[in-house]
Amino acid sequence: MNFDDAVNAHSQWKARLQAAINGSTREVLDPVTIAMDNKCVLGQWIYGEAKVHSELPEYVALKKEHASFHQCAAEVLRTHLGGDSAKAKVMIDPGGVFYDASIKTITAIRRLRAKVEK
Repeated sequence: MNFDDAVNAHSQWKARLQAAINGSTREVLDPVTIAMDNKCVLGQWIYGEAKVHSELPEYVALKKEHASFHQCAAEVLRTHLGGDSAKAKVMIDPGGVFYDASIKTITAIRRLRAKVEK
């Protein structure tokens, strides 16, 4: 996977969560699984192919931000499944915790890319 693919894979989470909140998907999302940062495409890349960069602080930062992002994504889904879909929507909109965690993860991917592609 290249860095652009990493950003794209990560960016799909918002649409998946929005579809779950809106009831417009048949995909069954599990908050426990979503909380795991090594199960998604980006996580598999971080813990696999990208591990060659593990000595870089930018890699460490990406790993941390990505794990935090998955905790936020799981919380969005738990909030929705707990009956507060309105709050879940606020969490994924600009200014919400999920939105902020997503931006931090994308920024971390881009910083790692900048370091590696020097």
